[in-house]
Amino acid sequence: MFKSSRIAKVGTFFASFALLCATTVFAGNDPVKGEPTTEPNAQQQTTAEDSNHESSAETTEVLDEAQARENFEKALDMKTDRPDEAAALLHDAVGAFGDDVQMEAKVRTNLARCYMSADQSEKALQPTAEAIELDPESSQVWNVRGLALMEAGDNEEATLAFAKATRLDSGNYWAYNNSGYLSLMEGDLTTALTSLEAARTAAEEIGETLPSVAWNNLGVVYEKKEMVLEAVDAYSAAAEQGHAGAQANLERLEESLPEGEEPVQDDALMSRR
Repeated sequence: MFKSSRIAKVGTFFASFALLCATTVFAGNDPVKGEPTTEPNAQQQTTAEDSNHESSAETTEVLDEAQARENFEKALDMKTDRPDEAAALLHDAVGAFGDDVQMEAKVRTNLARCYMSADQSEKALQPTAEAIELDPESSQVWNVRGLALMEAGDNEEATLAFAKATRLDSGNYWAYNNSGYLSLMEGDLTTALTSLEAARTAAEEIGETLPSVAWNNLGVVYEKKEMVLEAVDAYSAAAEQGHAGAQANLERLEESLPEGEEPVQDDALMSRR
């Protein structure tokens, strides 16, 4: 799966390699955002607690379920371009689904994603905490919780949240990507590589295409570890999906290859094509 990320607060989402700013998704587990440079991306794609912010359940008036569901669908449609408006719709839908705890959790996780996309990450911790209480077995909820904690600067708890997400669902490649991104930001290349390669494996095992941000992040780690041929192949996979930063990295690295040398094309790396 998890877009204007603020690990930019720690260095615009991705350190010294290809940076892309993907947009965080609602229903899924998507990553983040960025500018074409040479840096990685997390999903998400965010928060710090605001003591003056009322509980996400404290809406002025609880909508009926039909109207709340309409709000939810509208919010999904406008989450990327108008996250502020989407957040307002989702905030009003909180509490409308009653005993449907999974739906209540989805409303809150998507609300948190909206806050992160709208540069209001200080508001995202509260709804993710509520979502965890409602649906503690949801891998996606734990992934978004990790993003919120990461944005809040609590990297230790964020790492635990991403690990919980992958334990609950080994196919949650966004959580592996985000964990790898966080390790990369902390300079732990070995752990970052393990997580990002796990993201690739997870996507392959469930028959999905690894997102460009994850391929780009993998390329960043390979390049930092001086695995140039593998980096070229990973950047190539990201560039095929339109990742501008990865394309720039690819062109730069291909120019540095010894004449006649080709990128690695083993079955694992080429399977996504």
